[in-house]
Amino acid sequence: MIFRCQVDNQLYEIKLEWHDEQCHATLRDQDFLVEILDHRPGQIDLRVQDHSIRLYWAEQNGRTWISYKGCTYIVDKPVNRPSNKRSEKSGENIVRAPMPAQVRAVEIMEQAQAIKGQTIMLLEAMKMEIRITAPIDGQVTRIYVQPGQRVDQGQLLFELNSSVS
Repeated sequence: MIFRCQVDNQLYEIKLEWHDEQCHATLRDQDFLVEILDHRPGQIDLRVQDHSIRLYWAEQNGRTWISYKGCTYIVDKPVNRPSNKRSEKSGENIVRAPMPAQVRAVEIMEQAQAIKGQTIMLLEAMKMEIRITAPIDGQVTRIYVQPGQRVDQGQLLFELNSSVS
């Protein structure tokens, strides 16, 4: 079976071959032996090669969130999204809530410089911590939420401007 998914804007193709209770997974020409040790709603324990790992997961509205070692990943089916030409031209990057959640912390102030991958805020949903990071280097031009606030999926969280240095 071939499984295709998209994490952020990166596409992945994973080939899975099941043999009894074990799975041989191939990702980017690397082979992994995966064994399911335990699974229950919202949690799965795996052995990948010789390492035991615990993943927490949640699904809502056709999207899957996977949390591992404090980082949360959104796994989607691949989609063809039209590019946002207005956003690309102006250097603006608008970041929206990936799912309904509560804002736990905002870790940067408006007008501050952020680097790509830097945690801007923490959300909590379904007992998972979701780190919202800067998608680009730039200045945080506007923060739309505050700690304790509930947000809906797609709600504006913050804006970055890449043309300001």
